[in-house]
Amino acid sequence: MPRARSAVQIVDWLELTAGLPVRASMAAMASTERHAVQEQSRASASGRQTRDALTERVRHVGPNGAGARAKLVIDLVLGLNRLALAEGLLFGLRQGLDGRALLAVLKESGAYSRAMDLKGESMVEGNFEAEGKLVQHLKDVELMLEVGHAAGAPLLATALHRQLLLAGVAGGLGDHDNSAIIAVLRSLIAAPR
Repeated sequence: MPRARSAVQIVDWLELTAGLPVRASMAAMASTERHAVQEQSRASASGRQTRDALTERVRHVGPNGAGARAKLVIDLVLGLNRLALAEGLLFGLRQGLDGRALLAVLKESGAYSRAMDLKGESMVEGNFEAEGKLVQHLKDVELMLEVGHAAGAPLLATALHRQLLLAGVAGGLGDHDNSAIIAVLRSLIAAPR
């Protein structure tokens, strides 16, 4: 007896909560802009109704698995934004600038990124209570490098980022928040000011 074929719609779903930590995103979900990456360009009517009830925006980025790859790209940019912020803040602090004032100026400049809103205060205050662990981001960065190598994409800044994350984990910061990347950079300074 032949098996009945069923129509199955495959959707690669990616929900972004604008960089909010996972535990905070659940509470903030109602007020957070949500996105989805949909695999099939032609969703069934019921599928579209379900999707539309769950999200405000849909972006088609490619075939099956493209949503996961897009998420990897997003995580790469977020991680490098945090690293750039940490390096910039430390650069300013080492010159004697006030960290809070500098963060406020950065937020109003062309250098602005959401990393400043989400991780800036933690970096300035040195409060690294874990929302997203350094060791977890290291795992993600290693996956990025593996996928980048296979795709022929030179991820040079990401390779440096990996080395800094490895140093942070080796230095006991692995279970700290990923904003502790500034502490890793501080650990490279010969004599603190």
